[in-house]
Amino acid sequence: MPNGDGGKPKGMRWRRTFERMTTEQGAFVGEARPGVTRRLGILDRLVR
Repeated sequence: MPNGDGGKPKGMRWRRTFERMTTEQGAFVGEARPGVTRRLGILDRLVR
């Protein structure tokens, strides 16, 4: 529910939300990168 000024919901902590989302995205990318590079053959070319 928006606050009286029509902005963000009352009690919403945008900074914490974005920090959490950034951390979750970093973890996801860290886990996904090895699989993506293997599929694209990039890792094989770099290792040889």
